[in-house]
Amino acid sequence: MAMADKPLFWRVFDKAEEVVAPRLEETIRGDTFLDALGLAARARARLSRGVERRSQWVWHLMNLPAGSDVTHLRRQIAELDRELRRVSVALEHALAERHQEEEDDGQRAAESGGPARPRPAGRGAQRAPRP
Repeated sequence: MAMADKPLFWRVFDKAEEVVAPRLEETIRGDTFLDALGLAARARARLSRGVERRSQWVWHLMNLPAGSDVTHLRRQIAELDRELRRVSVALEHALAERHQEEEDDGQRAAESGGPARPRPAGRGAQRAPRP
């Protein structure tokens, strides 16, 4: 598209970009800008920590949990959830191995012509009969 075909606002924008863009890129790539950016990030973090400490103090004065308390509890719950999943997987593997061993024992007994080993009583055998 030729320059004359563009609307006036695009031509003005393009001209301003030609002038501003090189200077802006030079400023952003300079050490001064990076130093100022680092200072601003540290100041923001310091301010944020101060606000967090004060709000935590106020919430605890009212005997209520602060945001950091809730975050800590959520982290603990997530760890418990992961541990429960690991235990569940281990239990499923153990039960599958036990089931496979029982099937193998039954198959060996059938092949030898002898009776299969009796299965151990399950949890249902421990319950009292219902009236």
